[in-house]
Amino acid sequence: MKLKRVLIGLGLGVAGGLYLQKKLSSQYIPAEKALKTIKPVFLSYGNVIGTWIHSEPKWADLPDYEGDVYEGGFTVVESDNDTTNYSFIINAVNGELISAQIV
Repeated sequence: MKLKRVLIGLGLGVAGGLYLQKKLSSQYIPAEKALKTIKPVFLSYGNVIGTWIHSEPKWADLPDYEGDVYEGGFTVVESDNDTTNYSFIINAVNGELISAQIV
């Protein structure tokens, strides 16, 4: 009877530890989710025909933000049929758009 309780407790402890490790190690939102989050911003400029994003976050020390970011870009066909390329920087923790500029 005691052995059974010890094994159950051990199993629950290991399972809880693995769950907690997984939760703590994934502090960043996935890059693809971040890209989908900000795509509507660029759709307001025209038809988005291309996107890219670095899948690994990197540290950035910007004037308005310091932390882990994703970098990426969009290609947009505007209403006058001109193609414009934009680059952007997104907060890797919450997906907030930090900066965007025409390339």
